[in-house]
Amino acid sequence: MAEQHPNISESRRSTTAFIVAWVAYSIVIILLRPSGDLVTHEDFRNFYSAGVLVRTDPTHLYDLTRQKVIQDTMVSPTEEPLRYVTPPFETLRYLLFCGLPYRSAYIWVMLCNLVFIVISFVVAKQAFVEGLNQWELGPELLFFLFVPLTVTITQGQGSILFLLLVCLSWREYKRDCDFRAGFLLAFTLYKFTVSIPLAIFLIARRGTKLLAGYVAGAVVVTAISFWMVGAQAMKALGRLLWNATLVGGDSTLRTDTNFSPSWMPNLRGLVYGCGGRYLPPFWLFAITMLASAALLVWILRLVRGQRQETTAFGLAIVGALLLSYYLHFHDITVLLLAVALLSCGRVPGLSLWVPLCWGMAAFCYLAGPRFLIGLPLLALVWAARRERPSDQSEVPILTDGAAAS
Repeated sequence: MAEQHPNISESRRSTTAFIVAWVAYSIVIILLRPSGDLVTHEDFRNFYSAGVLVRTDPTHLYDLTRQKVIQDTMVSPTEEPLRYVTPPFETLRYLLFCGLPYRSAYIWVMLCNLVFIVISFVVAKQAFVEGLNQWELGPELLFFLFVPLTVTITQGQGSILFLLLVCLSWREYKRDCDFRAGFLLAFTLYKFTVSIPLAIFLIARRGTKLLAGYVAGAVVVTAISFWMVGAQAMKALGRLLWNATLVGGDSTLRTDTNFSPSWMPNLRGLVYGCGGRYLPPFWLFAITMLASAALLVWILRLVRGQRQETTAFGLAIVGALLLSYYLHFHDITVLLLAVALLSCGRVPGLSLWVPLCWGMAAFCYLAGPRFLIGLPLLALVWAARRERPSDQSEVPILTDGAAAS
């Protein structure tokens, strides 16, 4: 009998451990899910109302008055509604469940998110196994101890689907199928503030084929969105997004989008939290844009200059999170793939910054200002600037054939 390759054996052990941990995690999440009045105040209420409107009155999807009526009558009455301000094609992920009562739809979306975790792991298994196995906790615990993952599930958010789509894009990217990588990446445009900077970094490294795929995918999702709700609703979405971009203070921002920059774990949150809140809106916006431009140029140079595709892709994800103008806590779930890829490239300093990022995420969610999470993200970029010494090899990524054998 031929001797089993150690990488294949390790992959199988890690996969088994991950599935066991996922089953245990799923049981705990389902048993401890929000119940009673708590479940009606989760973010899913605005997705549910959006799904109902797409099914019954799509042209008024972005009418905030209609959103409030649906939420008050079909979920629970509140003083202020949770606004739905994302592209309409995102509603496809839960549209099927919006014909159910709210609590039943919430459970089904939670189950879908749990399934998406497993699919994400399988799609990018080589990266997760080879990268996260360098940590004592292994991929099974690093996944399920990452607080944003749990927040995504309990709130019914789409950040795990975003992770899955980026994993699919990475799989095509490492096969040098740039058009397909870009096309798949375009389906993350429902979180366009992260998707667009990520695409910019990857296009800067790989060129026109990835750009063509991304543009083709963007045309598809745009056409789907217009078909679903019509031109007037899309114009209403544009107005909502424009208003959210120009606001500077807490009160105005919460009025328009229920969200303050101090809650954003990105560069904008850092600028706002580290004194920017005391500046006039114009100067806050100007300083944020200047800092973003400088960071964009720096990360572009780093991504283009990396010798390893794993490090370049992981760095692109971290850079996209930092430069996103509008970022929620749960959106950093995609950092799981970024850390796995950076670990495959053996970026120096990860042993310090990754545990700090995991710990900072837990602390900031429970007690601290969430903009502080931007600090370890900046530290990851700083660490990736250092090229790996030439005598150290990149952690090998198993080929699909090896993984299957």
